[in-house]
Amino acid sequence: MDANVKQFIELDTEHKEYLLTDDLDNLQKEKKMKENVVTEWKSKFDKNNTGKITLSEICKVQNVDIKEARKQYGTPPPELADVEIIETDMPEAMRVKVCRMINEGMKTHEKDEAGLVNYLKKELDNTFGRLWHVVTVYGRYYTFYTYEMGYNFTFKKNERIFIVYKTPDCEELSNNQQ
Repeated sequence: MDANVKQFIELDTEHKEYLLTDDLDNLQKEKKMKENVVTEWKSKFDKNNTGKITLSEICKVQNVDIKEARKQYGTPPPELADVEIIETDMPEAMRVKVCRMINEGMKTHEKDEAGLVNYLKKELDNTFGRLWHVVTVYGRYYTFYTYEMGYNFTFKKNERIFIVYKTPDCEELSNNQQ
């Protein structure tokens, strides 16, 4: 496995598939990493200076299959065994809870797609705070959306694609800026 991917996996203890560059500075000292690693990673894997380095970007730059890289996290929890991640920055523990909700919802709303999506949105809002969105898709799709960092999980489960994300609370953001 590529050394950069391996090191990223070791640093990403929550399996959220991203690291903030500010956190990398602290991790560099804490983990006694080589001095130039953070600077190198920022220039190689965060060319747009987003402040975020993703497993996806490292794999793309290093020409590593992301599915193979994800295996380095170890055996996934049972709730994620039948899940093919498309994109995520959600911590693994939260993804497990989301999949539990989906499994429960699929039992009670087996043939009612609108009911399933409505159930999931309400469960997510009640469990993790408001402003969640749930989209289910069969087949090909294209989307572009804004989400709150750490709250995005797009995956395929059986033949259905789930797009689950939380938008930032504009009211909360404006209160924090005052």
